[in-house]
Amino acid sequence: MAQSSTPGASAETSSRPVCLDPATAKPPARRTSRAARWRTFVLVLVHVLVAIHIAHWLTTGSTVSPLEPSEAMRFSKESVINAGLVFFALAALSTLVLGRFFCGWGCHVVALQDASRWILMKVGIKPRPLRSRWLALVPLGAFAYMFLWPFVVRIALGGELGPVETEMTTEGFWDTFPGLVVGVTTLFVAGFVCVYFLGAKGYCTYACPYGALFGFADRFAPGRIRVTDACEQCGHCTQTCSSNVRVHEEVWRYGMVVDAGCMKCMDCVSVCPKEALYFGFGRPAVGAKPAKPARGKLPKLSFVDEAILLVAFAAAMACFYKPMPFLFALGVSSVLALVVLQCVRLARGRDVGFVRWSLRRDGRLTRPGGVIFVGLAIVIGVWWLHTGLVRVARIVAERGYESTAYLMSGTDPYADPVALQPEDEAVVRRALAASRFVDTVDLRRDGTNAIRLSWLSWLLGDEEAASHHLEQALRWSPENRVLRADAVRFYVSRNDTDAALRIVRENADADADGPASRLRYATILAGLGRLDEAAGEFTLARERWPDDEDVAVAFGNFERERGNPDVAIEILRSAVAARPNAVNARRELGLALASVGRAEEGLGHALEAARLAPERADVLAALAAVHLAVGEASEALERVKAALALDATSVEAYRVLARILHSRGDLEGSAEARARAESLSAGRAGAASFDMRSE
Repeated sequence: MAQSSTPGASAETSSRPVCLDPATAKPPARRTSRAARWRTFVLVLVHVLVAIHIAHWLTTGSTVSPLEPSEAMRFSKESVINAGLVFFALAALSTLVLGRFFCGWGCHVVALQDASRWILMKVGIKPRPLRSRWLALVPLGAFAYMFLWPFVVRIALGGELGPVETEMTTEGFWDTFPGLVVGVTTLFVAGFVCVYFLGAKGYCTYACPYGALFGFADRFAPGRIRVTDACEQCGHCTQTCSSNVRVHEEVWRYGMVVDAGCMKCMDCVSVCPKEALYFGFGRPAVGAKPAKPARGKLPKLSFVDEAILLVAFAAAMACFYKPMPFLFALGVSSVLALVVLQCVRLARGRDVGFVRWSLRRDGRLTRPGGVIFVGLAIVIGVWWLHTGLVRVARIVAERGYESTAYLMSGTDPYADPVALQPEDEAVVRRALAASRFVDTVDLRRDGTNAIRLSWLSWLLGDEEAASHHLEQALRWSPENRVLRADAVRFYVSRNDTDAALRIVRENADADADGPASRLRYATILAGLGRLDEAAGEFTLARERWPDDEDVAVAFGNFERERGNPDVAIEILRSAVAARPNAVNARRELGLALASVGRAEEGLGHALEAARLAPERADVLAALAAVHLAVGEASEALERVKAALALDATSVEAYRVLARILHSRGDLEGSAEARARAESLSAGRAGAASFDMRSE
């Protein structure tokens, strides 16, 4: 294809049509883009790869961390490099060379918006773009908030920006994604709603934080849509562009497309009847100056209109961000800003329309368009005001709740009752009133406010109300492990063992944290003297996780403590056979063998455990116990000293030391060591039976 050294020059000749005036010229008939088919194929392939990625995680339980730009926030917040950051960086670097190809050919949200636009046009609705200069700055602010602001906060708080960690794989693939309902709703808003109200690529233009970076990088890219002297300014390119770019005007003035909104979809290239457009490399858009004056101007929003959009957007974000995820709130707020602007126009104008609807004609509302719009606007306004009221109420309730934090004993909110002074009671009652107001006006049931109501009621001595709200919180937030741990503590404080056990059993049945929840339940049953039930739970755990070392050790200890050392030895021996480097199993096997008079055999396992983990005080203490059982008191003493050097609070080491000193006739020293062990043990006993926070 011949290419002129002065692109667009021939468009000045009198034989060519003049540049289309956007205010007066009739656009040409839409032509079918050949590139659209290829782009559709590529975008479908992208979604197939996403499905394969998810399937790999479901099959193996671990996979590459999500290839999602938002994952890069972990680097901003925690200096963690993951696959999402690498993917985002590579996409940005490619944009510096090729322009915004990734947006047009690889983004699932762009695919969704294009599909939404296609469907709307099939039913006769042609989305019209909102051309706001101020609202278009939102993506830049969103990018700064997501990726730059965390660095500012870390520096301001005196935190370090390193060291850098790498986590390229993950087991919790969905941990950073919203739930199904929120996810589907977000896609619907980013797709149909934003396209209908804001125009094609409306979410990209007024909400997408990643687009801000890609748009900036595009300015420096040598790869652009360029033009030859065959261009006749027919306007087919602009008519086909789904990114709202005035292609024919830009190539007329600059010889290339300089608009950073161009996503290199290649639609304009494929529909050009003269094959005058092409993708090529040359000077970038940054610093480019027009060679020709503009012939036709797009109507611009007034200063007042721009201000209304920006203020309405800010007000919407203040209400909807937090109740909604950030990216969801950006899309909703952009749409609501336009709705507010339309309401102002409807109130002030004589003839007002929107998309293909006439809303007001000759100063009167039209039917049904105007009436329906006003009705929907009222509904939206009530929803908006209610959300804002709840948002403020929640902030007040949260601050009131935080003002009572000094009344909490350690990490246990349901410790011994607090003797409230009059000023303390006033603080609690104010916080309780704020939380009750939230409970009255908030339609959501996420459990957070119920937790506050429970504890505040408990502080005031109203155990019945505390129990009621705690049950509500458990129903509304069943996955909240800290809440469930607090609930267990609450029921223990009321001596309601059955209720506490019910929660722990639910965790075990749900495998809340793998075998740990089942072992915790079995251990609690054993501590309550319900040995047969405990044995059943240990057996179930071993059947479900036959190769888990912790299961074998816990089961072995249980059998040894209830007088079945031979059973314990067999359990531990099988664990060691399956995993020769199982330190805990070898340690416990050595102790179990020593307890039945087979100390020589046990010493081998204890020594091997110490070789595998020489830095662990509990392993050295167990080795000392086995040495003592063999009759090597001096060697046992040396091992205990080494254990205490590693951990001066080792209960196991002090107990063995007490036995060693007793064997040497040092009864006073033995008593002191035993007292020290009991003192340290008592400090840990409070949470031993029902503790779930420590896991």
